[in-house]
Amino acid sequence: ILSVLAPGHTGLTIREQPDLYWFASDVVTNPVELTLTLEKGDTPLLEKPLPVPLKAGIQRVRLSDYGVKLIPGERYNWSIALVLDPKRRSKDIIAMGAIERVERAGINLAAAPTTDAFYRFAADGLWYDAVMVISELIESAPNDMALRKQRVELLDQVDLPEVGSFDLIIQDGKAG
Repeated sequence: ILSVLAPGHTGLTIREQPDLYWFASDVVTNPVELTLTLEKGDTPLLEKPLPVPLKAGIQRVRLSDYGVKLIPGERYNWSIALVLDPKRRSKDIIAMGAIERVERAGINLAAAPTTDAFYRFAADGLWYDAVMVISELIESAPNDMALRKQRVELLDQVDLPEVGSFDLIIQDGKAG
């Protein structure tokens, strides 16, 4: 299974350079490519190969690594492609999501990630910020099952239960 961690509708962020997350249910051996396009444009703003993940599970892409900045009020489509045959790209396995940067007053993005921030972002409909905060908390405490369950609940809301159930399995003492 290849999935992007995104809702079925356009997910929101307040960040200029949010992190995007995707999921592979198996170890990936084929090349992986990220594409980011303006919803009303055809030419990709970004089309880059990603490092092949070392293990199955949830993977992170930092837009800041690629110098991409989202403009408030613009909608973007993003996709992760598993390239099965570089000569026949029509065979790619592709997962897509949509993101829009919005402006909200009074939110401190520089603050350390906390479960309070996670709940505030989730309640505010800031999907990508909620995923980013809970994922950063899990990275700093990979064995904290309460944090993992919070991410599972978030993923269940956007119909990604298989990602959530995988997330609860800790492999090799490290979280996926």
